[in-house]
This record gives sequence, structure tokens and C-alpha cells, in this order.
Amino acid sequence: MDDHALLRLLSRLRIGLGVAALLWPTSVLVASGLGERGDKRVKPLVRTVGARELVVGLGTLDALANAGDVSRWAVWNMVCDGTDAIGIVLAWRHVPRLRRVGVLASALAAVAASATSLAAAP
Repeated sequence: MDDHALLRLLSRLRIGLGVAALLWPTSVLVASGLGERGDKRVKPLVRTVGARELVVGLGTLDALANAGDVSRWAVWNMVCDGTDAIGIVLAWRHVPRLRRVGVLASALAAVAASATSLAAAP
């Protein structure tokens, strides 16, 4: 496994999540446990996060494929996932226990994967 395999996998997952959030924001919101069906107020926010995921995922894959600045994209991955972790901590009391732990663990694991790739970057 090469040094950037985790970052490559994370980028592909980001792209999938981004597309899903753009096309089906309510389903993504409900599946994450962070919202309920019928809550139309948060659809624009979910789509914004989807666009962010898509841009960061595509930019990272492009940098990996074309000898671009992988370090910069790894940092942006960490920033995105770090802000997601902060957001779930701030909303801690309002999110069901298992969902908040799962979302927080996912965000922190993604930060760690990006940090591993950043450490391996030249």
C-alpha cells in the first residue's frame, strides 16, 4: 500500500458523499442521524457540505494523480473533517447518542488518515 492510499480512499468517499448530499440532501441528513425527513431548512446546508466534499475530494485526487501539492490538499481534508468534529461536539446534546459518537469517530478517523498522508508527503 502506498503512502497516500488512505487519502485516496478518503477522497473517493468524499466524492460519493458530496454527490449524494447534492442530489439527495434529505436522505443524507436522515442517514447520518443529524436531521429528520421533512426538515427543509437544512437542505441548503447539506448541499453546501456536499459541494465542499466534492471539491476537496476531486482536488485531492487530482493532486495525487498529477504530482500536485498533496500536502495542501491533505491539510484541507483535515480542516474539513476537523470542523465537522467541532460541529458535532457543539451539537452534542441535540444528536442521538449513537449517531453523535459515530459521526465524531468518523470525522476524527478521517483527520487521522489525512494526517498520516501529510506526514508521508515530501
